[in-house]
Amino acid sequence: MKKKISTIRFFIVTLLITLTISCSSSDEDINNNTHEMNHELLEGKIRHIVLFKFKESITTSERNEVIKRFTDLRNATKNGKKYIHSIEYGNQNSKEGVDKDYEIAFLVTFNSLADRDYYVGKPFLTAPGTFDPQHDAFKNFVGPFLDLENANGGVLVFDYVLKY
Repeated sequence: MKKKISTIRFFIVTLLITLTISCSSSDEDINNNTHEMNHELLEGKIRHIVLFKFKESITTSERNEVIKRFTDLRNATKNGKKYIHSIEYGNQNSKEGVDKDYEIAFLVTFNSLADRDYYVGKPFLTAPGTFDPQHDAFKNFVGPFLDLENANGGVLVFDYVLKY
């Protein structure tokens, strides 16, 4: 009986070790696989970078409202469906000294150039239904808070097709 129990224990321990070795992946393997998967999912998407330089007179409350309204654009719709893949933002924290006084960045990702064009709208698309009225209203809202007199213009936009 003792021999049978020892044999069963040996079998269970061996099985557990085998399963642990075969199922384990290093963090590096997991990160690489996730990174490659993200590349495949994002390849060809459109990135729209927006940088803002606010007027010195902007309050914390006004700044927070700008952030809220901008990030709320992720819920905007085109033909009844959400068309913005994602919106991220963050405050400037580079120590390189070449930030040109821009304070905050927003990164908007679109699935297609057509979606980006619908978002951008005016002055390129002006016919009703060809541009996002929610984004158009946001541009009118944020304008008075931007330091447009600054040598850099208070806003910088840069778009590109995502490639790896």
